[in-house]
Amino acid sequence: EIHVRDGNTDARIAIIKIEGVISSYSFDGTGQNMVSRVRDQFKLAGRDPSVKAVLLKVDSPGGEVMASDEIHKIIEKFTKETNRPVICSMAGLAASGGYYVAAPCEYIVANELTLTGSIGVIMQTVNVHGLLEKVGARSYTITSGKNKDAMSSFKSPADIEANKDEELFNELVQFYFKRFKNIVETGRKASQVYNNDEDRSDKGQPLAADWEELADGRVITGVQAHEKGFVDKLGNFDVAVREAERLINLKEGETAQLV
Repeated sequence: EIHVRDGNTDARIAIIKIEGVISSYSFDGTGQNMVSRVRDQFKLAGRDPSVKAVLLKVDSPGGEVMASDEIHKIIEKFTKETNRPVICSMAGLAASGGYYVAAPCEYIVANELTLTGSIGVIMQTVNVHGLLEKVGARSYTITSGKNKDAMSSFKSPADIEANKDEELFNELVQFYFKRFKNIVETGRKASQVYNNDEDRSDKGQPLAADWEELADGRVITGVQAHEKGFVDKLGNFDVAVREAERLINLKEGETAQLV
């Protein structure tokens, strides 16, 4: 445990970082990965009664769908079981999966210059069929079913079109995209419910009616995200800390210990 800032030891705020590409791959050869590390940190925070809130510091371009979804569920589970808020502080980048993991937080703070959004799903492949024909090479593929090699790099564009491969993968993309939008809408509505307290001066920013117009994969600034309700407030890490202290009802003049 590292003490980032001294303060009230009975009202501590745990800092958990999401930095770099969100992945379920082991990063040190021990089997530990970003998802398991985040899960362990939230467990520790939940077991410590002096930790009154978690500050999620996100600086990520996104990454794997499954890994992002697992972290999202970890945050939801923590808030449901402990009834303690998770406040997100967006750094320079919190896009795609970076926003996906921020969505369930009770309060989101972004810098004006933060790049966020990128709400969408992408699947890519490269077709080398024409290149193989030029060099006189030919691929042979044996499959158990006609769709096993859908969108294969070696299939001719004509075969891909005839077999409607793109339609199959478009269904997958739209499935994940629909889930992503639901994650955003559900998270932001839950944030409004949580912050809808008459004693709270800053109730956060509701989603704009036309928010889905920006959910087309584009990257947006913190300013745009605030205008459309993707984030609740503009500011740096210190502002996020103050919002966390406000949400745990620290007395005026008191500061929480950051760990």
